[in-house]
Amino acid sequence: MPDRLFLRPFEPKDGSGFYRNVMMESDPALFALNRPAQADDAQHYIADRMPFYDRPHFYDYAIVRTSDGEVIGEVNAAYISPDIADIGYVIGPRFRGQGYAKEAVALLIQRLNGDGIHRIFGACHPDNTASHAVMRACGMIKTTEIPGRVSAREEESGLQWYLIETQH
Repeated sequence: MPDRLFLRPFEPKDGSGFYRNVMMESDPALFALNRPAQADDAQHYIADRMPFYDRPHFYDYAIVRTSDGEVIGEVNAAYISPDIADIGYVIGPRFRGQGYAKEAVALLIQRLNGDGIHRIFGACHPDNTASHAVMRACGMIKTTEIPGRVSAREEESGLQWYLIETQH
């Protein structure tokens, strides 16, 4: 089966598609908004990332559907140390339930492994059964360990943590 999607850095031209396919119907808190997203928010969200793509260990990617070039989500990793990262992702509501999140997370894990990062954490809310399934499908297991350098808000939020440790 050919790859259904690929990851790439966001580009300024992605704003309208990212808004339409992802931000418009997603929880605004995912994008640090306290109100429903507007089209300009997507442009600003992407523009805020642009200066960081030249830095090492910046992992924030558009999830792009191969068949039509549509940006259907975002996958990222917070670099914690040379061997540890914490992943996150969002798939636009119309594209959920089709295996895209699993594919995007698996691609990110491969990319992180290629950069020598072999302890990869992820977290989700206890009632987010879809995210639990994605992490398990990618080989992650529940853990009580919380990676260093996460915010106190994340640490105290009741999130459930997952971990995959790949070989060096």
